[in-house]
Amino acid sequence: MLEVERLRAGYEGADVLHGVSVSVEPSSLVAVIGANGAGKSTLLRAMSGLIRRSAGSLSVDGRRLQFRSEREVVRAGIAHVPEGRQVFANLTVLENLHLGAYAVKDAGEVAARVEDMLGLFPALRSRLRHYAGSLSGGQQQMLAIARGLMGRPKYLLLDEPSLGLAPLVVETIFQVIVELRRRDVGVLLVEQNGWLALSNADRACLLEQGRITLTGTGKELLENPIVVERYLGVGAAIGETERHRGLGEQLRRALAL
Repeated sequence: MLEVERLRAGYEGADVLHGVSVSVEPSSLVAVIGANGAGKSTLLRAMSGLIRRSAGSLSVDGRRLQFRSEREVVRAGIAHVPEGRQVFANLTVLENLHLGAYAVKDAGEVAARVEDMLGLFPALRSRLRHYAGSLSGGQQQMLAIARGLMGRPKYLLLDEPSLGLAPLVVETIFQVIVELRRRDVGVLLVEQNGWLALSNADRACLLEQGRITLTGTGKELLENPIVVERYLGVGAAIGETERHRGLGEQLRRALAL
């Protein structure tokens, strides 16, 4: 289990998170929702060791991390796919994937992992020799996730994967999340599409001004009047759109298999 307890973290001497605790079990999807500026991305950055942590602890499968370096987090089995894709634009798709497995010395194993990622994201197969900067936004997001998965993490921190993407790309990404659950990978998801995130999450929490103010199952938060009014909007209260409803139902059925 990935466990964060009483985490305080922020920037330039000012805390953004004020005692946040959250846990992610293997083969589970935990969603974090909240307004812009609530500290959602800060939470993932603090967990992956990218920003200052002033208090609190992070443990992986019972072992407490010391945050001596970002490598310690990666070696513990945590991968972070940040908001904004952040692929290496001047490297090819294949080179980006290889960077995700930099610690793997066996060339055959690296090649096998590349093939596995192309199975998850077939759209990347024909683009392997293309520069990452030439890809569409959706393809770059697929590449960013695939690069994170090249290290075979136990836990994936996924920040706003659907932001600005076409519906078909969003569907592909959430289908991959379903597949990760089958592979016993735990996913901590920060997602601007609250309806889609909550309708597929095992557990969820509401983060407000750096504090978790509400927790429960995804279904419980999806039906909570406060969450609907403040963060999901009227459209979510009636199932958002038929497209999202259909996608949500499809993914829920896949998760139940």
